[in-house]
Amino acid sequence: YKWSTGDTTQTIILNNTGTSLQTRTIVVEVTNQFNCKSSDEIDITLRPKVVAKVDASATGICNGDTVTLTANGGLNYAWSGPNGTFNFIDAATIEVFPLENSSYTLIASDDCPDNRDTVVREVKFFTLKPASAGNDTCAILGRSIKLKATGGIKYLWETDATITAGINTSSPTITPIIETTYVVTITDNNGCEQIDSVAVCLIEDPLNLIKAVEYI
Repeated sequence: YKWSTGDTTQTIILNNTGTSLQTRTIVVEVTNQFNCKSSDEIDITLRPKVVAKVDASATGICNGDTVTLTANGGLNYAWSGPNGTFNFIDAATIEVFPLENSSYTLIASDDCPDNRDTVVREVKFFTLKPASAGNDTCAILGRSIKLKATGGIKYLWETDATITAGINTSSPTITPIIETTYVVTITDNNGCEQIDSVAVCLIEDPLNLIKAVEYI
């Protein structure tokens, strides 16, 4: 036996050390006891070792939200996790919505026997922290006041012409001209967002109610 690999035994072993999909043609020439020769060839697909990987759209989940988990590294995928906490989008992708810290297992494989890998991805459940736009208040007509939101590390107030400064801070400056409700999105250190609002009424400037007194 004379193989294109250089081997001369009837049976040979091929080692796949590649990291990408390849096709290799193996040729063998066989000589019998009468010195008659014949040859044949075979095409072998060399697949890389499956290494399962899970990408997540977020590190954790906020109450009422979902996280998307996407599989990589194989051709075929099998998911498992707590019942009732995930839906299939397609074979490689699931949408998870646990109400506590949960783990999801991915088995990735291809068409080669025993070429598979398993990985476990934990999804944390974040408890929402108290967040507030502040107590309803009143402003004196023609004067500015500051609002005070709490509970986050980032703040973004809905655009309003009467917000004169600090629209992306916890304490924007406002100069309302009519009774106005201000809405803010508060983001905590886990990336969870909450929306709250504060109503601001208007009162006349008390100084305008003082009438001049004439002395006789």
